[in-house]
Amino acid sequence: MKETFSTALLRLTTAYVVGLALVCLFFSGFIYQLASREIDQSSRRQIVGFRNLMGNNFIIDERASEEARIRDASEARARLKAQLFIANIAVIGAGSILAYIFAKKTLEPIQENVKAQERFTSDASHELRTPLAAMRSEIEVALRDKSLKISEAKELLLSNLEEVNSMHAMAESLLYLARNKELGQKHQIDIARVIKDTIKKYELSAKTSKITIASKLKSAKLYANKEAVSQAVGILLDNAIRYAGKDSKIEVNSTLENDIYTISVSDNGIGMSEELMSRIFERFTRADESRSHQNTYGHGLGLSIARQLVGAMEGSITVESKAGKGSVFRIMIPAGVES
Repeated sequence: MKETFSTALLRLTTAYVVGLALVCLFFSGFIYQLASREIDQSSRRQIVGFRNLMGNNFIIDERASEEARIRDASEARARLKAQLFIANIAVIGAGSILAYIFAKKTLEPIQENVKAQERFTSDASHELRTPLAAMRSEIEVALRDKSLKISEAKELLLSNLEEVNSMHAMAESLLYLARNKELGQKHQIDIARVIKDTIKKYELSAKTSKITIASKLKSAKLYANKEAVSQAVGILLDNAIRYAGKDSKIEVNSTLENDIYTISVSDNGIGMSEELMSRIFERFTRADESRSHQNTYGHGLGLSIARQLVGAMEGSITVESKAGKGSVFRIMIPAGVES
């Protein structure tokens, strides 16, 4: 890929330089024609003026005078050509450097997108390959076992069904990430009510893990996407329940300041390192060490989806966390608000 972008950078820079050179040549030709015509007219005016000044008392050789005029005009045009040539070299030289910088800046977002796509493809392939390999191994072992019992076959099917459900959930998440046409559609909603309804959906899951969810919400009506808000908050709640640990507390608060509605979801769980925090919203990023201790599951797509949901509403999502001391996720949504 590096070689491909180097070639693309060279080609784009060359295209910019060629375009600049053509523009310089065009304007230089135009300037030369105007200046050359002006030189001829000026030399003629000088001779006429000289004649008028001297009157009939001065005898001049018309042929020698014309040759001298032509020679002077030619020298002036030659100097003009040299000056235009030097100016063009300077402009094209400086333009080449700028063309390289502009070409590099133009290609940088494309290069980053290609890198992200390559990482995404690689991670997705790995995520699919691992459960498929496990299923294949289990099935092959079962087929070689001539004394396989019905109970063992059922256990195998249940195990494979779990893997299928896991892959199905990941496929749905990937499709959701690829689909964003309706995410930005906004309607006036009671955002506090939407958050409360979302919390209710996760209360049973929290209760099972002996986790309490407390909330303090600012009531407001604003223009946003109800489904996007609900799912984004739900993702943060689901994430907090997974990593908060038993007998812990999750707090969901919201404030309204300067036409920015902020939703915070905080827990006092395992937290994360600064290195992980810097890439937590990237696809397939998970706190792997935490997963092994907490026995959590997932594909690392939730927070990436949450960021896309919030971004579609022209909002932003941030995180503050310390290892062993919990995390605070904040969703900030700008809106024309009616309190």
